[in-house]
Parts: sequence; C-alpha cells; structure tokens
Amino acid sequence: MVTPEIKIDLQPILDNLKDALRSMQDARKKTRIACNSLVEELKHNERVCHKGLEYDLELSTILPEFSREIYDEVCNSGVKLTAFRDKKISVRKPLQETVFASWQGKSTAKLIRKTYDKITELVEFYPIAPPEKIRPEQRLRNIQARIGMLLDTLDCDK
Repeated sequence: MVTPEIKIDLQPILDNLKDALRSMQDARKKTRIACNSLVEELKHNERVCHKGLEYDLELSTILPEFSREIYDEVCNSGVKLTAFRDKKISVRKPLQETVFASWQGKSTAKLIRKTYDKITELVEFYPIAPPEKIRPEQRLRNIQARIGMLLDTLDCDK
C-alpha cells in the first residue's frame, strides 16, 4: 500500500514566525529605550533632590525642575514597568537601618510607582500645605533614597 504524499506549504508559517520574531525584537528594543530614558529621568530627579538639599534651596524654587514626562509616557505607551529588569530591590548598607529596609526584596516596578507618587505628592501638596506638615528636607531625602535604590537595581542595558 502506498501512502499518499502530502505537500504542505511552510512559507506562510515561516513568514508568520518571522513577523512575530520581528515584533518581539521591536518590543524589546522599545522597552530598553524606555527603560534607559526612565533611568535618565530618575537621575535628573535625583540631581534636583541633591541640589535642593546641598544648597538648602527653597522647595518652591526646585519643584518645577522635577520631571515625570518619561514616566507618564512609559505608563501610557503600554510598556509594563515589570519589563524593566524586574529584579528585587537590594537596600544599600546606609539604608539598612532605616524605614527603607522594608524595600529589600520588593519589585522595582512597585518602587518606581511609589517614587513617582512621592514626587507628584510633593509637587501638588507643597504649595497648599503648611511646611511643618510637608517637612520638605525629609521628603527630598526620602525621594533621593528611593531613586538611589532604583538606580542601584535597574540595569537596562542587559
């Protein structure tokens, strides 16, 4: 008995696979670019905190310098924060005896969101809240520490 020969055209399947692979590579590249941009924005915001603390500047003079454009773009673009090398936070020695020790082992995505929440809170509430409620210097130090933990953990080039 002779088995009939079945001919299958694999070209459409291969074309679909090629398109899917290209799409995945494009998404990965987009995520890496977004991550690097977000890291640069975090560095900028860390420098704003540093400048305010180092030179004892009034909070009202540095608030406009805080940026969250890249963060908002990333959140609105559909790129998930968990795609940013979602490693676990490692708390540096100077922070291990502080309230930040509780971040040890938590996700970078959560810390990114919380950090930008704190920046937004400061920018929105400082103009209307009494200074003793805001404690501007302490808030700047806390934001700077959060950003430091993120920069230690995020490594977008890998």
